[in-house]
Amino acid sequence: GTSTVVNSSIFDDGSKIGLFTAAPDQIFELRHSTPYVRLRDNNNTTDVNGTCVIEFGQQSGGAWSRTSYIGDGFSGFRALGIVLENSADFLISSNANPSANPGLFFENSNQYVGINTLTPGSELDVKGTLRLSGSTSGYVGFAPAAAAGSTTYTIPSADGTSGQVLQTNGSGVLSWLTPSTPSTAWQLTGNSGTNPPINFIGTTDSKDFVFKTYNNERMRIDSVGKVHVNGKVTLGPSSIYAEQFQVAGNALFVEQGYSLGIAPFIRGGHTYTTKTTPDYSWYQDNQTGIFHPALKEIGITTGGSGGFRIDSTGNVGIGTSHSTSIFHVAYGSGVLGTKVATFSYGAQNNMFIAPKLDNLSYDSLSVSGDQGIFWSDNQGSNGTNSTAGLVIAPYSNKNIGIRITSDGNVGIDTSLDTNNTPNRNPNNYKLAVNGNIGAKEVFVEITSTTWPDYVFDKKYELLSLKDVESYIDTNSHLPNVPSASEIGEKGIAVGEMNAVLLKKVEELTLYLIEQNKIINEFKERISTLESKIKQ
Repeated sequence: GTSTVVNSSIFDDGSKIGLFTAAPDQIFELRHSTPYVRLRDNNNTTDVNGTCVIEFGQQSGGAWSRTSYIGDGFSGFRALGIVLENSADFLISSNANPSANPGLFFENSNQYVGINTLTPGSELDVKGTLRLSGSTSGYVGFAPAAAAGSTTYTIPSADGTSGQVLQTNGSGVLSWLTPSTPSTAWQLTGNSGTNPPINFIGTTDSKDFVFKTYNNERMRIDSVGKVHVNGKVTLGPSSIYAEQFQVAGNALFVEQGYSLGIAPFIRGGHTYTTKTTPDYSWYQDNQTGIFHPALKEIGITTGGSGGFRIDSTGNVGIGTSHSTSIFHVAYGSGVLGTKVATFSYGAQNNMFIAPKLDNLSYDSLSVSGDQGIFWSDNQGSNGTNSTAGLVIAPYSNKNIGIRITSDGNVGIDTSLDTNNTPNRNPNNYKLAVNGNIGAKEVFVEITSTTWPDYVFDKKYELLSLKDVESYIDTNSHLPNVPSASEIGEKGIAVGEMNAVLLKKVEELTLYLIEQNKIINEFKERISTLESKIKQ
């Protein structure tokens, strides 16, 4: 029969139980004011297939209507389900504020499902990362890019074949593509058939071109063409050396648009080089450059000739590979008279050395085998000198030394004359010495043909001793003999003075002969007188 639990809101009519209601309509019904919850069992196939249902509803206009229910079978399908009626949405959230933590949301009007969003935009809308786990140790994750725009991709309806890749048409429609090997694009196997102006590796905007390894930048080509390298650079096989830049092989430096002929060329060898195989040269002149002939030695070659070398001791050799002094110039067995060293000032002044001359090499002085130092202030066809001279002197004292003039005169310490005035070529003497000369013998060649032997000629007019005496009384020196003042001013010409002295000796001889005749005449007279006196 019907019963009510004392002091409670529970009603039992023998087949149905009501809570807050005395007229339960189903097996169990909880009805409090507007909402209700009830458990029923009937054969209403529009709801369930004769299975137990939990209904949720409310009162509207004096009638009770269902808003949702839970059942385990729908239209012949055996499955547990939650049915929402009256266009209601469904939310499962762990937060009393769904907007802060939406959880799982079913949007009724479009039948969309949202995860972590209350505004799903498609059948399934996930705000965040989608993660698919196939085992306890690994998963595949999908995360949207942080971009302002939105992209929807349409997946092909059929699966692709092995080796195909997905491509997009630019509007989100994906299709399967079988990769080909076009002849106009770079491939992993090379670039056969490419067109460099349009098929290249690089950038087409103002961005830099960056190379990385292990997520660290190693090299950058900036937008103006400069190459920046962060680390070592090895061109060729891998190297164990610590140099920042290493090339395993030859290197050529050529500017775009220019000929290879004058391009710098470096040989990448590992042995000592020779004058015909220099380390640093030019591409089409590869026997001219710098070579490394031995330890601590360096050489410069031109056309494979050797040319210049500095050895391990610091000696410099030109034309020789074995310097015997600090500076050694050798010409080998070349043509006699060849200049081996030239020192120039400007375009005209030159001094050069020829270590071995042939006959008349540069002037009328030289014979074969001579060695010469020559100078010129005119590089014309004959190399003549006008005023330049050659000076050999200690640099610390400007007033001593040897000077050879352009006309061949030699002065020794002749920078100043006896009056202490400049006189670098006094009287145009072939040899002028401002000082003493020491010699064991001096030979003077007399160029005059009037040697004083003419004094003994019968026609020679010898001055009388009285005339000589009168001349001496007047001039204080012998006739035809330079005075002291004249000697002091002009000096003495040794050859000329010897001739003058010889003339005076010869004249004196004539005077003595004449006096001897007079003496003998007086002797005879005296002898005659003595004889007469004795008688």
